[in-house]
Amino acid sequence: MPRVEHYESYKESSKTGEKVLHNLKETKVSSHYKPLILHPKASFVINGLLNSSSFYWWFVVWSDGRDLLKQHVESFYIDPDNFPNNLKEKLRPLIDELMKSYDENSNVKVNRRSGGYAIRFKEMSPSKSKDIIDELDDVFADHFGFNDDEMKFIKEFDIKFRIKD
Repeated sequence: MPRVEHYESYKESSKTGEKVLHNLKETKVSSHYKPLILHPKASFVINGLLNSSSFYWWFVVWSDGRDLLKQHVESFYIDPDNFPNNLKEKLRPLIDELMKSYDENSNVKVNRRSGGYAIRFKEMSPSKSKDIIDELDDVFADHFGFNDDEMKFIKEFDIKFRIKD
């Protein structure tokens, strides 16, 4: 879960331009995150789905395109208990690899806030994990029975805006 670090202040180095943070006040999860309680055996299937291009396409079509709500997750019907075992075996290592890739390829950002304090957070760069996302998409394409043209459409949908640095 991405966390935001709050610092009392920071100064920018005149030599390097680097932002030097002072006095960590707290580390917390953004108030925009809401818990989604899943059975542990189902969590990797749902995590894979939420990171897939299929879910992204569905989300753009059926939502406001900005806020992911619990109702969006619940109304995208997939039964993790009946997800085929052969696809679960392919999916589990991909999810682990994707989460690791997101973390390793994230950019650390520092922002100054009104009141003189600063925050530091990780910004994810999905474009650096696109090959793994494509493999996820292949697993879900097998599950949903997409043909080659449908899978190509899903993988390329909104690509210039969705997967960018």
